Amino acid sequence: MVNYGDNGSILVGACYHKTGKRASFSNYNQDNSLLNSWGDWSVTTTGYGALQKLPGNERNYTNNYSGTSSATPLCSGALALIQDYAMKHHLILSAWSMRDIIKKSNYTEGVVDGIGYRPNVDYLLYQIDKLIFSDIINQYPDYFLKSALFISFNIDINNKSELNYLFEYDSSPVDRVGFVLVNPEQGSFELQWCEYGYTLVSIPVVNKSNNIEIIKLKISKKNDCGSFTMNSAASCDTIKPNSFYLQLLYLTEDNPYVEIDKYEGILPLQAKAWYNDNYCLNIMINIQLN
Repeated sequence: MVNYGDNGSILVGACYHKTGKRASFSNYNQDNSLLNSWGDWSVTTTGYGALQKLPGNERNYTNNYSGTSSATPLCSGALALIQDYAMKHHLILSAWSMRDIIKKSNYTEGVVDGIGYRPNVDYLLYQIDKLIFSDIINQYPDYFLKSALFISFNIDINNKSELNYLFEYDSSPVDRVGFVLVNPEQGSFELQWCEYGYTLVSIPVVNKSNNIEIIKLKISKKNDCGSFTMNSAASCDTIKPNSFYLQLLYLTEDNPYVEIDKYEGILPLQAKAWYNDNYCLNIMINIQLN
């Protein structure tokens, strides 16, 4: 094949769906052979076939689509999801940046066969998170150190870990308090009135070699009425309506790709009040993973 230079293209190869190895008919071993997906008569899509056959040709389905004709749209869909996720976080991937991301996929069965990597979208979104949050590692406003409430959260990286920190405002003029994130890249940075559930927050942490990992914590405001998103300000109609817990929950199933090591990081938060714009309590969550 004549080499006319690099225009940023990616050549898609076809693999066997059970092994991830190169299909016998696939292209391979080109400079831009970086990506592959299923192409072994195992793909279901619209088209001529026996999976569904109704009168006419408008509602037919096949379950044996194959070749790079099936591999290419599968890969295109994966890359579209990755680009969309990056753009939502104000990061645009060029063709060359996309190549770099693809090479981080942990589906590597086809590399030795010259058809590159099969995209594991979930894992690659985790790699995108590392790019997105790399600029806010241990970052917080200078004034935080002068007037912050420091809370330590020690996490067992292999097991569920939970922190419940009590806040009591019943004897305070401050009312209807919720928690917001200081770095808007991480999520909720404005109060809302009330929503059941939790807030999933991504936090960059580093080891002694300054290698970045991203952990996800489920953070909620808990009171006698239930669990709410961290930025919910509403109180509970009980004897102590403005007493509640800030709960941080680490679950291994939320963090499947974190390498086993020791890490540390900081999560800066602020407690704010719905009816008092002047109230603001700075909070520093010191995170240690072991």
